[in-house]
Amino acid sequence: MKTAQIETSMNTRFYPAIAAGALGYFVDIYDLSVFSISRQQSLLDLGINKELSASIGTNLYYWQLLGLAIGGVLWGILGDKKGRIRVLYFSIIFYSAATWLNAYIHTLAQYQILRFVSGLGLAGELGAGITLISEVMRRNNRGYGAMIVAASGCLGVILAATIEDNFGWRACYQIGGYMGLFILFFRILTSESDIYKNILLHPSSQKGNFLYFFKSRRLFLTYLRSILTGTPIYFVMGVLILLTPEFGKANNLTVKVGTATTYFYIANTISDLICPALSQFLGSRKKAIIVFLGIVLISFIFFFWAPANSNFAFYLKYSVLGIGIGYWATLLSYVSEQFGTNLRATATTSIPNFIRALGIPLLMTFALLKPIFAIRTAGFLLGVFTVGIAIFAVLLSKETFNDDLNYQETIP
Repeated sequence: MKTAQIETSMNTRFYPAIAAGALGYFVDIYDLSVFSISRQQSLLDLGINKELSASIGTNLYYWQLLGLAIGGVLWGILGDKKGRIRVLYFSIIFYSAATWLNAYIHTLAQYQILRFVSGLGLAGELGAGITLISEVMRRNNRGYGAMIVAASGCLGVILAATIEDNFGWRACYQIGGYMGLFILFFRILTSESDIYKNILLHPSSQKGNFLYFFKSRRLFLTYLRSILTGTPIYFVMGVLILLTPEFGKANNLTVKVGTATTYFYIANTISDLICPALSQFLGSRKKAIIVFLGIVLISFIFFFWAPANSNFAFYLKYSVLGIGIGYWATLLSYVSEQFGTNLRATATTSIPNFIRALGIPLLMTFALLKPIFAIRTAGFLLGVFTVGIAIFAVLLSKETFNDDLNYQETIP
C-alpha cells in the first residue's frame, strides 16, 4: 500500500546530483571495460595459456558479477537506512582501493579476490546516483537526469581503451583507482533529497528492509520484472562483448576488444540519449523500452547473420548492438520510479547489479548451447530468448512516467 505525500520541486541541487551520478557511472563503465579489454593480455602476463584465457576470464568475470550482486543488496540497504550520499562516498573508496591493488597482482587467486572486491565496491555507484536524481528532479524531467548519467559511460570506455593501448593493463587499474579518489572530492557539494529527509521524520519506517520484496506479492513481481527487463542488456555486455575475440575468430578475423568496445559505447551513448528523449516525447517509459527491445531484436539478426569480411565490418556490428541496448538509462529511471522512498535505494541499487549478475547464467547457458549449435546459432537463439523475456516483463509492468515519488511502501 502506498502513502501519498507532498511532491518535491526541482532546485539547484539536481546539478551536483547529476554530476555525482555521471562520475560514478564513468568509473563503473571504465572498470568493466578495463577487464574486457585487458582480459587476454593480463592473463598471458600471469602465465595463463592463451587457449585457456576464455574459460579463466569467464571465471574471473563470475567473481566480479558475484561481487556486484552482493554489493548491490548491501549498498542499497545502506542507501535507504543511512542515506544515498553515504553510499556514494563509501562505495567509491571501497572500489578505488580494490582497483588500485589490482595493478599489482601476480597470481590468479589475487585477481579473483580483487575482481570480487572491486565489484562489491562498484555496486553502490549507479543505483545511489539514479535514486538521488529521481528524487531531486521534477517528475516530467527526471528521465533526462538518467540520460546524462548513462551517456557518461562512453567516456569511461574510450579512456580505458586508450590507456590500455598505450600503457598496458596494470596502468589501467592504477589510474582507475586514482580516478575514484579524485571523484570523491567532487561529491562534497551533493546533499540528500527532501524526499529522503522526509522519511527520517518517521523512525518507525521500514527503511531498506530487503525482506519486504518477498513479503509482498506486488513488490516481488515488480522487482522480478525489473530484472528481467534488462536481460538482453547483459546478454550483450556479459556474453557478446566479453567474448569479442571468440566471435571475431568465428568470422575468421583477429580483432581488438578495445576497438570493438569503443565502437559499441559510442553508438550506445547516442542511443542512451535517444531513448530517454523518446520516453519524454511519448510520456511513457514502457513504450520507449518496448520500441528499443524491437531494435535489440533487429541488432541480433544483424550481428549474428550479416557478413563481416573485414575488421571494420565486424566493429560495425558492435555499433549496431550499442544502438539496440540504449534503453539502459530509461530502464534505470523506470526501476527507481516503481518503489517507495524507504525501499527505493535498495531496489535501484540492487536491481541493476542483479541484471549484471544475469551474465553468469547467460554465459553458462551459452557454454551449454555452443557444443550443440554453431557459435552464431547458439548466440542468436539465446539472444532472442532474452528479448522475449524482456518484452513479456515490460508488458506486465505498470507505467510510472507521471508518478509522484514521495511515498513509502507499507505492508499490512
